[in-house]
Amino acid sequence: MEIAKHWGLVEERIEAATVTVVFAATYLDQFIYLYGCSHFGIEDCEKEFDRMGLRAKWLKIPERVHGKAIPECSQAIQMLDDLVQVRHKIVHYKLFDMGTEMFPAMEKSQSLAKLTHNCARNSVPTVKSLMTELGKIDSEQKFQKFLAELLAK
Repeated sequence: MEIAKHWGLVEERIEAATVTVVFAATYLDQFIYLYGCSHFGIEDCEKEFDRMGLRAKWLKIPERVHGKAIPECSQAIQMLDDLVQVRHKIVHYKLFDMGTEMFPAMEKSQSLAKLTHNCARNSVPTVKSLMTELGKIDSEQKFQKFLAELLAK
């Protein structure tokens, strides 16, 4: 019974990590998109940014609003890249990637579980880091006003 309990706990942790990663990426996507909409209007934002990837939105929208982008080499963008990569592996999971041999497939599943868990642990620092970078390039404090209005709703 101890083994079953252990694997049940492992499964719960993997599920929680998976949900954390997917929702962190979704939150960041919605946040930066709403930020863009608050400056350009929904129609213009939809035309210009809707089909962009998450990384591109975090680079292009602040650049368009403030005239400067979050540096691509910043830790915040690197953390975002990691989050997007793991989210992509979760959401676009392909069974054939696991192979047909039992042990290599188990190793790949365990590897993805570890990657997901580590990424989940970094999701809050990723969000904080991106918000900090956005605040740094905002000389007119539009970000703080937007955030205050968003939190007041």
